Amino acid sequence: KGGWHAARNDRAYSFFALAPVLQSTRNGSRVGLMHVPVLLNEVLEYLMPPGKSIARVIDGTLGAGGHSAALLQRGAGEILGIDADPVAIDRASAALLPFGERAHIVHDSYLHMMNHAAALGWSGVDAILLDLGVSSMQFDTPERGFSFRHDAPLDMRFDPANGGSTAADLLNTMDEREIADLLYKYGEDPDGR
Repeated sequence: KGGWHAARNDRAYSFFALAPVLQSTRNGSRVGLMHVPVLLNEVLEYLMPPGKSIARVIDGTLGAGGHSAALLQRGAGEILGIDADPVAIDRASAALLPFGERAHIVHDSYLHMMNHAAALGWSGVDAILLDLGVSSMQFDTPERGFSFRHDAPLDMRFDPANGGSTAADLLNTMDEREIADLLYKYGEDPDGR
């Protein structure tokens, strides 16, 4: 629509406009510029182009809250932000604190988004945003065990408190065929078999 030039110019605007929101924390201290989400300008362009208003949005992969903060800052009425990662929930809670009751944050999987929307009394929404995949913040935190770049236990669970097997457990208990199937199916590795 607006072409890449418009997106590049808009990106600079969005980055600087969000900086004060993304720097605040629950106790008001400043922690430096936090994660700026991927495709932020494209999300804003397609969900809230100039002149369009939206009342209710579900951000099913809330992460650090950057997409939701940008949508709220641009005038979205309310956001239901859901994430399975408790670390992401903490970061998003801090980033969305300035928006008060317009931001509803839930620690859960996006698979249950309709239940959480119904609990808010929402019978419908204007948009659903899913930024699927692993976050760079998860890769960059060694103790999370999402990366081979660090010497740390191989965990790879979004929510360790929720139980379930770690990646190390799976590697130590599955046979070679099961591991190959797992990599092929979930790792999207065509050579996994």
